[in-house]
Amino acid sequence: VFSYNQIRSSKLLDGYKKYIAAESYSKAGDYFQQHQDDSFFVYKANKYVEKQYQEAVKANNTEKQVSIFNSSLLPDEYIAKLKKDISSEIDNLQKSFIANDVSIDDVQNKCNVYINYDNKNIHDKASKVKEYCFVLSESRKAYDEGLKDIDAKNYKEALDKLSKVIKEDSNYDSAQSKINEVVKLYKKEVMSKVDKDLSSKKYSEALNALKSLNNYCSDTDVKDKMDSVRDKKNAYDKKEQKRRIKKYKNNQEVEV
Repeated sequence: VFSYNQIRSSKLLDGYKKYIAAESYSKAGDYFQQHQDDSFFVYKANKYVEKQYQEAVKANNTEKQVSIFNSSLLPDEYIAKLKKDISSEIDNLQKSFIANDVSIDDVQNKCNVYINYDNKNIHDKASKVKEYCFVLSESRKAYDEGLKDIDAKNYKEALDKLSKVIKEDSNYDSAQSKINEVVKLYKKEVMSKVDKDLSSKKYSEALNALKSLNNYCSDTDVKDKMDSVRDKKNAYDKKEQKRRIKKYKNNQEVEV
């Protein structure tokens, strides 16, 4: 046999559930505040909203999950536990990504949920992990694409990409080793091109190629070659200028 108070509490809980079901969390909060004198209702209401949050998480209903967390309906002690659990989850998410156990999409999707939580610590931590994992993902991508460029003998492109590999990336040491190898191949390629350009009097093209090489290899050979090409270009430009002036004067004499 239910007592009057139990019946009253059950009816209050039914009203509370209707607001939750309609996702009218603001009204649910007001309703809860109005009936805080009923301890049985308060206990049941807290357990109910906790269950609703847990089910939203389990069903991956992120919108409802965020809405309930931000509604202030969850009891303080439950929020405190959630903060610790979520903090650990975010830490593990980063560790899993570093270990290649989860994808960057998984990290970003999960972090995006927590970034929307109305809690500075959770928001900031999720934002930091999201950014860190994105940068690491781009580093890994650059490494993989750099290796493909090496195979395709696109040495400059390979150097550009391998140079983007960050120290936190487990591929960093390998990338540095590859850079040293590719610089030698790129230097050989550029020097050969420069000699061909010089034979065709393409001094600007030769100089541009050496400037590009100098970004990765600034040894004496490259510097001396650049100086030599500049001298040849300057001499050629002066000679061409004199030729144009002479041609102009000849044309003027013909017209007279």
